[in-house]
Amino acid sequence: MDGFAEIAVPTLSPIHLPGYNFQGTALIVAAIYFYSGLQKINPHFVSRVFPHFTDTMGKAGVALHVLGWVAPFVEIGIGIGLLTRRFRDVAVLGGAAMHCFILMAIGPFGHKWNSVVWPWNLAMIAFLFVLFWKTEFSFQDLTWRNRCRFHKVILLLFGILPFFSFFGRWDSYLSASLYSGNLTAANIFVNDAVKDELPDYIRGYVMHLGRNNVLKIADWSYGELNVPPYPEMRVYRGIAANICSLTNNSPDVALYVQDKDTWLGKGIQTRYTCLGTLVVHGW
Repeated sequence: MDGFAEIAVPTLSPIHLPGYNFQGTALIVAAIYFYSGLQKINPHFVSRVFPHFTDTMGKAGVALHVLGWVAPFVEIGIGIGLLTRRFRDVAVLGGAAMHCFILMAIGPFGHKWNSVVWPWNLAMIAFLFVLFWKTEFSFQDLTWRNRCRFHKVILLLFGILPFFSFFGRWDSYLSASLYSGNLTAANIFVNDAVKDELPDYIRGYVMHLGRNNVLKIADWSYGELNVPPYPEMRVYRGIAANICSLTNNSPDVALYVQDKDTWLGKGIQTRYTCLGTLVVHGW
């Protein structure tokens, strides 16, 4: 046995395993944390999203409300820390703790909300330790020093293009803004006659509101799949066009879309009807 003890077992950082571009995956993970934190620097996250995350934690959750303005910068710090040698391991532990907090808030012991991201949070914890724990690669290794051509595509898609979402020029969900609170939202308004024309599986999500009835697209999505809708104008218009096709292009169907706020200004509200841009044929 002494002979075996003398054998030196080489250690190989997973970032350098042959046959796979681990540096590209590491860049994606770090960019997700950075942009996710940057997206949360807005009053909607502080006033609505973060308190909703903590309201299942009793008195401790109420006390945590004051951290709403701090949480985005912590997440940005995790993303930046993963790119540095000095703070990388601290960032790994911070990221793992953050995902545990998220699972407590929206997981099976919290709101039971958006179940598709439960395994995603566990996967992100695994990525943190596999890709970053006790590694020695540099920031330059993740960017211009990498010779893999596909790595340049990764840098463009995850490192650069998400920045354009702050100007409304790149999709929110492709820019790590899932829980930012600043997303394009939409509802469909119909009168009683149109409501009666809708199939039962849709009519069940229509709620009476004042003189109208409203089909909240988010409620419909959560009710069917327990996930939020993809928050882009083209998606909402496609959903409304489908409703138009089910109601013979009724003029009493109206889609109201509230754009997200951007660095160029506050989002505006837009109205569409079946007699306008939502007219469809042959659905």
